[in-house]
Amino acid sequence: MKSLYIAPQSIATLAHHFSESHYLCLPDGRALLSCTFAKAEHQDRFEDIDGVDALPVGPITADHVKALESFGAKAGMTTRELRKHIRKNYHGGI
Repeated sequence: MKSLYIAPQSIATLAHHFSESHYLCLPDGRALLSCTFAKAEHQDRFEDIDGVDALPVGPITADHVKALESFGAKAGMTTRELRKHIRKNYHGGI
Protein backbone atom coordinates (compact mmCIF):
# COMPACT_ATOMS: atom_id res chain seq x y z
CA MET A 1 0.00 0.00 0.00
CA LYS A 2 1.21 3.48 -0.80
CA SER A 3 1.82 5.85 2.06
CA LEU A 4 1.34 9.62 1.93
CA TYR A 5 3.76 12.08 3.48
CA ILE A 6 4.43 15.77 3.61
CA ALA A 7 8.19 16.23 3.35
CA PRO A 8 10.76 18.77 2.22
CA GLN A 9 11.06 18.71 -1.57
CA SER A 10 14.76 17.90 -1.27
CA ILE A 11 13.89 14.68 0.57
CA ALA A 12 10.97 13.78 -1.71
CA THR A 13 13.37 13.51 -4.62
CA LEU A 14 15.67 10.97 -2.90
CA ALA A 15 14.54 7.95 -4.88
CA HIS A 16 16.85 5.51 -3.11
CA HIS A 17 14.40 5.35 -0.20
CA PHE A 18 11.49 4.14 -2.34
CA SER A 19 10.54 1.30 -4.64
CA GLU A 20 8.01 3.69 -6.21
CA SER A 21 7.20 7.34 -5.56
CA HIS A 22 5.39 10.40 -6.91
CA TYR A 23 5.22 13.86 -5.47
CA LEU A 24 3.44 17.16 -5.94
CA CYS A 25 5.10 20.42 -4.92
CA LEU A 26 3.34 22.45 -2.24
CA PRO A 27 3.37 26.27 -2.14
CA ASP A 28 5.33 26.28 1.14
CA GLY A 29 8.34 24.51 -0.39
CA ARG A 30 7.44 21.04 0.82
CA ALA A 31 5.98 18.19 -1.21
CA LEU A 32 3.08 15.79 -0.90
CA LEU A 33 4.71 12.43 -1.46
CA SER A 34 3.05 9.11 -2.33
CA CYS A 35 5.43 6.17 -2.06
CA THR A 36 6.02 2.49 -1.41
CA PHE A 37 9.09 1.01 0.21
CA ALA A 38 10.96 -2.15 -0.74
CA LYS A 39 11.65 -2.97 2.91
CA ALA A 40 10.08 -2.00 6.23
CA GLU A 41 13.43 -0.72 7.52
CA HIS A 42 13.58 1.72 4.58
CA GLN A 43 10.21 3.12 5.65
CA ASP A 44 11.32 3.31 9.28
CA ARG A 45 14.50 5.20 8.33
CA PHE A 46 12.55 7.54 6.05
CA GLU A 47 9.99 8.34 8.73
CA ASP A 48 12.81 9.19 11.16
CA ILE A 49 14.09 12.01 8.90
CA ASP A 50 13.44 15.46 10.32
CA GLY A 51 10.61 17.18 8.45
CA VAL A 52 8.90 13.99 7.22
CA ASP A 53 5.25 13.89 8.34
CA ALA A 54 3.12 10.81 7.61
CA LEU A 55 -0.54 11.41 6.84
CA PRO A 56 -2.84 9.26 8.98
CA VAL A 57 -4.95 6.42 7.61
CA GLY A 58 -8.11 8.15 8.81
CA PRO A 59 -9.04 11.84 8.85
CA ILE A 60 -6.22 14.26 8.10
CA THR A 61 -5.25 16.74 10.81
CA ALA A 62 -5.86 20.49 10.78
CA ASP A 63 -2.15 21.00 10.05
CA HIS A 64 -2.42 18.70 7.02
CA VAL A 65 -5.54 20.53 5.80
CA LYS A 66 -3.68 23.86 6.02
CA ALA A 67 -0.63 22.49 4.15
CA LEU A 68 -2.77 20.83 1.47
CA GLU A 69 -5.57 23.38 0.99
CA SER A 70 -4.10 24.35 -2.39
CA PHE A 71 -5.03 20.81 -3.50
CA GLY A 72 -8.55 21.02 -2.09
CA ALA A 73 -8.03 19.43 1.33
CA LYS A 74 -10.97 19.99 3.67
CA ALA A 75 -11.54 19.38 7.39
CA GLY A 76 -12.82 15.86 8.03
CA MET A 77 -11.39 14.49 4.78
CA THR A 78 -9.63 11.14 5.07
CA THR A 79 -6.30 10.39 3.43
CA ARG A 80 -8.08 8.07 1.00
CA GLU A 81 -10.59 10.80 0.07
CA LEU A 82 -7.73 13.28 -0.37
CA ARG A 83 -5.89 10.90 -2.70
CA LYS A 84 -9.05 10.34 -4.80
CA HIS A 85 -9.73 14.08 -4.95
CA ILE A 86 -6.19 14.85 -6.13
CA ARG A 87 -6.26 12.07 -8.75
CA LYS A 88 -9.54 13.42 -10.13
CA ASN A 89 -8.66 17.12 -10.11
CA TYR A 90 -4.92 17.48 -10.64
CA HIS A 91 -2.89 16.29 -13.62
CA GLY A 92 -0.72 13.35 -12.66
CA GLY A 93 -2.31 12.88 -9.26
CA ILE A 94 -0.59 10.86 -6.60
